[in-house]
Amino acid sequence: MLRESAAEIDEAAFITGARFVRYHLEREIALQAWGDSGVFEQSRKYDEELASALELLRGVSTQDDLIEALEQARQSRKP
Repeated sequence: MLRESAAEIDEAAFITGARFVRYHLEREIALQAWGDSGVFEQSRKYDEELASALELLRGVSTQDDLIEALEQARQSRKP
């Protein structure tokens, strides 16, 4: 389609655009196939904050455990 329209695009812009298009296609396919839960599963692999939060919750069963995990994470981040 770009060739037919004689549009010119540099390789860096194409690569950047391809990532954007791929992400949104994955999201739309997940929505159509599995609904909101599919969109969540698709987008979670790109969400670093969510991954960190889920890692903190791993093995936590009480509020006290969570507070302890948060304190340990905070201490490990201090310079």
